[in-house]
Amino acid sequence: MILISIVLFAIAAAVGATMAVLRLRNRSLPMPLVLTHGLVAATALVLLVVATVMSGGTTVQNIALGLFVIAALGGFALFSFQM
Repeated sequence: MILISIVLFAIAAAVGATMAVLRLRNRSLPMPLVLTHGLVAATALVLLVVATVMSGGTTVQNIALGLFVIAALGGFALFSFQM
């Protein structure tokens, strides 16, 4: 489950980098791209939460989970500005 979460986070990061390039070129972000990024990242975060809870959570997992939750909150804030 952790491996799937890592792959999904990598995909979300690639889509996020694409969105950053578009924004830096002063282009509007296509809503399907924004929604895909959010959906993939949210799925990865849920899988990370489930894996951390099921395994008891090592220190590294707990720190990673906390950082990804903070990143998700930032993403929600940015998404609210997009709307």
